[in-house]
Amino acid sequence: MKRKIACIQMDIAYGDPEKNFNTAEKWIEKAAAYGCDLAVPPEQWTTGYDLTRLDELEKGYAVHAIKFLSRCASNYQMDLVGGSTVHLSDGKYYNTLLIAEKDGKCSMPYSKIHLFQLMDEHRYFAPGASDGLFTLGGGTFAGVICYDIRFPEWVRKIALRGAKTLFVPAEWPLTRLDHWRTLCMARAIENQFL
Repeated sequence: MKRKIACIQMDIAYGDPEKNFNTAEKWIEKAAAYGCDLAVPPEQWTTGYDLTRLDELEKGYAVHAIKFLSRCASNYQMDLVGGSTVHLSDGKYYNTLLIAEKDGKCSMPYSKIHLFQLMDEHRYFAPGASDGLFTLGGGTFAGVICYDIRFPEWVRKIALRGAKTLFVPAEWPLTRLDHWRTLCMARAIENQFL
């Protein structure tokens, strides 16, 4: 199945979820106008890496993000691999990938496993436990988040379980853009992702 995908490269308003919801919707609407049937916002698109205020910012923002993505998917008739957002579960915070289908159905198939210590993620987030596999429109996909792309064995495990396409939402620094491109291409070539 051929898909037209929009990678949303939005400026994230640090610690301002409402502004980020408005910005994301403008980009999703634009992607739909261009005929895209799937869009992907970046990692932590709802708040940015405002980790010291997780208690204040989370306050159900994963729930708000799910409702927002569900509404947008339904309104614009497109699937959304909704980047990632903060998710509170069992008293722990996770950096969690969200999926919204055209029919409005949402899921959270993956929480980032490899936490980036240089950004102190390990001090604020717990590592996830799932492999990130999900189905969408009859296809088998997988998602990893940002730093996860640096672990070829992890990505290979996902490919061996049937993923044909890998989504990698990230808030990657521009100074290491060449690393990002090289790592994404390497994982795609190694695993023959589409």
